[in-house]
Amino acid sequence: IAWGFLWVSIIAIGFGSAYYHWAPTNATLVWDRLPMTFAFTGLTALLMQENAGVGLISLPILVGIGVWSVWYWAKTDDLRPYFFVQGFPMLTLPFFLYLFPSKYDQRDYYLFALAWYAIARVTEVNDRKIFTMSGRLFSGHTLKHLAAAVALCMIPRMLSLRKEQE
Repeated sequence: IAWGFLWVSIIAIGFGSAYYHWAPTNATLVWDRLPMTFAFTGLTALLMQENAGVGLISLPILVGIGVWSVWYWAKTDDLRPYFFVQGFPMLTLPFFLYLFPSKYDQRDYYLFALAWYAIARVTEVNDRKIFTMSGRLFSGHTLKHLAAAVALCMIPRMLSLRKEQE
């Protein structure tokens, strides 16, 4: 269930992002951010399921928190809960992989994905600097999308290679 939820979320990110970039407003930004929270919470539930056996229980709770964080931002213009929903799974991922053994190999791909996600965040934060340094050729926001796409590509790669450990 969690893998299916993650893949649907990733597809929804494409549609939500396209909708927002077609007509950028706070109202359309909700539809950009909402599927991202689904993906972050879905990935967290997956890790919890594969490593600690509690993912299916946690998925609806985590998704609910994610939906609330987007709703809260839309109503208050306060991004702190949304940033927590996005950042907490990424910050705890290495510890989770280290502390909880998995029955699968190829877990380094989660770390590769995390590294590309970190690159995406850095390019997003430095959007204008990158735009200026590139001679107005491309922005950090553009690079963010590319780095995030590479991060997402790590997951199917991992799945194609991994096997159950003995």
